[in-house]
Amino acid sequence: MIRFERTRRLARLLYAGSGLLVFIIIFNASRFYYDPLGSGYVLLFVFCLLLATALTQVAKDAEEAIRRVDKLSK
Repeated sequence: MIRFERTRRLARLLYAGSGLLVFIIIFNASRFYYDPLGSGYVLLFVFCLLLATALTQVAKDAEEAIRRVDKLSK
């Protein structure tokens, strides 16, 4: 059975990147008031988090679809 490990690894990497961005945002919070590029970190965090969640769901749905096809073909 296909396990979609690459997709899951990419999702985990994006979750880790989101966590790293949270620490960057927290430690540089005072700079965000003066730096207009600081909001880019927040947007990047949201993008990484949404993409990781989407990839996780894609992997789950694809595995479920493959299981159904395997059951029907037997």
